[in-house]
Amino acid sequence: MYFIVAVVLLINIMVAFWFVLRTSGEGDKLLTSLLLSTTGICILLVFYGLSGEGSFLDIGLVFALLSAVAGVVFSKRTWGAH
Repeated sequence: MYFIVAVVLLINIMVAFWFVLRTSGEGDKLLTSLLLSTTGICILLVFYGLSGEGSFLDIGLVFALLSAVAGVVFSKRTWGAH
């Protein structure tokens, strides 16, 4: 089960990196970076499922908070200046 989830997440990362190379808009790149951070959090949850170590959950929570703050800051700086 965890192997299938890990393969799907790796495919997700490859598609996201391909999209970053293909796109030129700043907003698109931000959304892709948020997708990558969400995928990273999912990978940490898979590691938690395999090992049972609670620190993977803590690190995932920190990543989620940082990506949310990064999205808000980018939105305020890009579209809030008008």
